[in-house]
Amino acid sequence: MPTARTYVTKLLLGTALTSAFLIATPALMITLAIALPAWMTSSLGVYLWRIDPDAQTELIRGTFLPILMVAVIFFFWRMEKFGKEFSPSTRKRYRRITITFLILLCYVLSIPIINLSGPSYKNCAGYSEKLNGGLRKFDDQTYRIELCGSGPDETGANDHIRLRIFDDEDAVQATRYFRLDWDVNAERKLEYSDQHIIYFDHADQNDQMQTMSMPPSSLDWLRSRIPLLD
Repeated sequence: MPTARTYVTKLLLGTALTSAFLIATPALMITLAIALPAWMTSSLGVYLWRIDPDAQTELIRGTFLPILMVAVIFFFWRMEKFGKEFSPSTRKRYRRITITFLILLCYVLSIPIINLSGPSYKNCAGYSEKLNGGLRKFDDQTYRIELCGSGPDETGANDHIRLRIFDDEDAVQATRYFRLDWDVNAERKLEYSDQHIIYFDHADQNDQMQTMSMPPSSLDWLRSRIPLLD
């Protein structure tokens, strides 16, 4: 009869194998693409060279996330197979633990996939000045409004913006993401009221004007500290 220690060992081994599979499979795909004759991969190279950042993000996530799902399903199947050696009551308890563990594993492994495939935000000083950021007071509390951008594409569109609110101790209190198109005649600069920051998201064609309550709420503070929820 296997022990709890054996079960934990299986979990750790499965985690290591899942991580290795997630890394090795794309690497193998790239190696295969390099090894194939040029006439078979030249069009793919041109596509990857010309692909816009949004499509590139979708391509990376569309590659890695399904691979992660396959690895996790296989992981669960292996743990279920191993669990048959336990008594029914123990098997049921370990199944719940396994499912909870796999949900957490999916979340943890998704963080680098989402973050590394997302926009790279830079030139915060320039964007903050251009979009009317800087120091602002709300309820006698001073906040620093920081804006950073990924840079527009060759047409002047699809500039991904990250808006972050810092308190007087330079701790992040809230984060928002939106998109600006510099090739159209539209509002871009932040506007302020007594209790709101107004920003314009060009990705939302129906309602570009968005608002953020100030000072930031406790939920804003919490979301800004949890990966994938900010």
